[in-house]
Amino acid sequence: MKDCVIVLFGGTGNLAYKKLYPALYKLYERNLMPNKFVILSLGRRNIELVEFKNIVKLKIKQFSNGYNEKVLNGFVDFIKYQILNFDKINDYVILKGRIDDCVCSEKMPQNRIFYLATAPGYFEIITNNLELSGILDIKKDAYKRIVIEKPFGKDLAEAKSINKTLRKVFSENEIYRTDHYLGKAMIQNIMVLRFSNALFEPLWNSECIDNVQITVSETIGVEERGGYYETSGAFRDMIQSHLIQILALFAMDVPNSLETEDIRNEKVKVIKAMKFFTNKDIVDNLVLGQYEGNSDVKSYVDESKVNPNSLTETFVAIGIDINNKRWKGTKFYLRTGKRLKKKIAEIVVEFKNTTVNKFYYDLLKNKDNAVNSANLLRIKIQPEEGISLSFNVKKPSTDNIIVQKEMDYCQSCDIDMKSPEAYEKLIIDAISGDQSLYARWDEVEAAWSFVDKISKTCLDRSRLLKKYKSSTWGPKEAELMMKKNDLKWWSK
Repeated sequence: MKDCVIVLFGGTGNLAYKKLYPALYKLYERNLMPNKFVILSLGRRNIELVEFKNIVKLKIKQFSNGYNEKVLNGFVDFIKYQILNFDKINDYVILKGRIDDCVCSEKMPQNRIFYLATAPGYFEIITNNLELSGILDIKKDAYKRIVIEKPFGKDLAEAKSINKTLRKVFSENEIYRTDHYLGKAMIQNIMVLRFSNALFEPLWNSECIDNVQITVSETIGVEERGGYYETSGAFRDMIQSHLIQILALFAMDVPNSLETEDIRNEKVKVIKAMKFFTNKDIVDNLVLGQYEGNSDVKSYVDESKVNPNSLTETFVAIGIDINNKRWKGTKFYLRTGKRLKKKIAEIVVEFKNTTVNKFYYDLLKNKDNAVNSANLLRIKIQPEEGISLSFNVKKPSTDNIIVQKEMDYCQSCDIDMKSPEAYEKLIIDAISGDQSLYARWDEVEAAWSFVDKISKTCLDRSRLLKKYKSSTWGPKEAELMMKKNDLKWWSK
C-alpha cells in the first residue's frame, strides 16, 4: 500500500469525530495503514495542534470499539491541523505549501486523498479551489483521489452539476462516492452467499422468490439534522442511496468477474430496470409517513429547524418491480424511517410456496396449530450480523403438526460483537484504489432518475403523507399495502 497524505475537509465535524478518526485509528492499530501517512485535518476553528490531538483522542475513546492508550498516542502523532475556509483561495495556497512540506519532510510520494466530510453544497467550491491553487499538480507516478460523502446532491439536476465540476478536475477512477452501508460486513457477504454456495444461486430468481424486503429502521428522530432533512426527507436521504444500492447488489446478475467494473456494470443494469409507476399506481406501491411525538419525544414538526407545517416524510415504504428476465414477477419492498419501533437493517427473502409445500400448508390450514409455511432467508446487517434460514419440520408427536425452525449463523458472535466499522473498509479501499464498494456516476444518475420521477408523481403530499406514532412500525397504510398482496412485513 502506497504512502499518502489524507487531506480531511470537515476535520472538526461530527462525521470525522464519530466515524472517520475511529476508523483510521482501528486501521492503524491493526497495521493496515501505509508505512508513511499524514492526516491533515482542516477546520474553520483556531485550535492549537496539541489541543486538537487531545480532542481526537477523546472522540476515539468515546466512539471506537476499544483502544490501546500507547497505540492511540502513536496514532495521533500522524495528525496535523490547519485552518481553512472553503471559499478562500488563499487558504488553499497555504494548504498546498503544507502538503508539500509533509511530503518533503517525511520523504513521501505525492499521493494524496481528499476526503470531503462536508455538506454537498461545498463539493464544487472545494473542487474548484483545489484545481486553482495547484494542489492537484503532481507527478505522473503519483495518484490523487477525492472521496465524496453522500448525499450526492439533492436531486438529479444538482447531482449532474456536482459531477460535471468533479469530472473537469478528476477522472472517474479518481472519484470515490461513498455509501457507507456498502462497507458493512454483511452487505459484502451477499455476493459470497450467492456465488460460493450452490444452494442459493439457482434459487435467486422470480421462479423461486416471491418477494424481497429490505428494511432499514431507526429509533431516533432527526436530532440536529432538521435543516438538512427538510431538503431531503427519507426518500432522498435513504432510499436513493442506501436501500437502492443494497437492492442493486442483491438483485444483480452474475458479473463476468469480481473486478470492480464488472460488478458495477451489473448493479447499474438493475437500477435502470426498476419500473416507474404512475399516479394511479401510487396507492398500491408507496406510503409516506411523518412521526408524531409523545410525552418523551418531539413530533417531527417540532424539531429544531423544521417548518411547523412541513410535509417532509420521515418514513417511506415502496414496492419496486424490476423489469428484467431474472426478477419479473418478484416485488422488492423497501422500508425505512425515523422513530420506529426497533433499530434494524436486514434483507428478508420470502421463497414461493411450491406445489408440494402448499399441499402441506393447505392440509393443515384449518387446524389451530397451523403455521405460515413460508421459507425465509434473512441477511441481518445490523445491529446483529448474520444469516438465518427458516424451514418447516414435523413436530415430534402422533399428530401432523408442522413447526418452523431456523438455521442461524451469528457473525457478530464469532467476533465478540466487534465487527469492523463500515468506514474502516471504505477508507482502506480508497487508500488501496479499490472502488468496488463506491458508486460509479451512472449508478448515482440512474438512482436519482428513478427517485426524481417517483417524486414528481407525489405532488399532492398533503394527501399522501400519513402521520404515525413514535416507537411504532410507521403508518398503518404500510401494513395495508402488504395485506393487499397477502403479504406482511417480516422485520419486527
